[in-house]
Amino acid sequence: MIMENKVYNNYLTTHPFYSSNPLNLEGSFRFFHANYLKFLPVDKTARILDIGCGIGHFLAYVKNNNYNNFLGVDIGKEQIDHCGKHITKNVRLINNLNAFLKENKNSFDFILMNDVIEHIEKEEIIDPLSFVRTSLKKNGVVVIRTVNLKNRWGMAVRYMDFTHTVGFTEESIRQVMLTAGFKNVSLVSEIHPIYDTKSFIRIFLKRLFEFIYRLEYIASFGAFNPMLSNMLITVGTKSNHDEK
Repeated sequence: MIMENKVYNNYLTTHPFYSSNPLNLEGSFRFFHANYLKFLPVDKTARILDIGCGIGHFLAYVKNNNYNNFLGVDIGKEQIDHCGKHITKNVRLINNLNAFLKENKNSFDFILMNDVIEHIEKEEIIDPLSFVRTSLKKNGVVVIRTVNLKNRWGMAVRYMDFTHTVGFTEESIRQVMLTAGFKNVSLVSEIHPIYDTKSFIRIFLKRLFEFIYRLEYIASFGAFNPMLSNMLITVGTKSNHDEK
């Protein structure tokens, strides 16, 4: 796994998104509500893990929705310090994700990896996903959001962050999930909530240009229905079959 280094130690103060934007909980809550709520456990005491919790957007969301048994982990001290000061004390600084997950076998009902997997070296991706699977309880769910390289601007997002090491399409993310031992894997398109006139115009234009790009894609690769959303959301569920 990626070990703590100078880039991650200074991630908050050097990354353009974080250094130029305040903690936008309202916008994040809209996104999480539209995309992740349907996968979260109904039980408010369910054990939830946020891998790569960053500055705490998702932790604030589950806290706001009355979940009381959640934990965020990250390899960046700045992020953990920020979460502890502004969001919750339920955070932990780690330097080895695999070791942490191995210590927590069959422990979590829900795990989120939001904008995390693209930071892992390509040759190291399978192991942490395997440990994610074993750290889930039976019927536990992992949700993984990552850059979609089939999207017109996928490469821009892929190289927007110096710490990104790999990108995915719907085929390759499914491939690594199956290789990691997940038998029940599904992909869903990212939903962008409409909440005002500006967001309506943005979504309208996005869908228009995506339709045009879809025609170009079909002409190049055949008549099928590719996922062209900005990001891929992959859902893996642990069942008895996953252990075989």
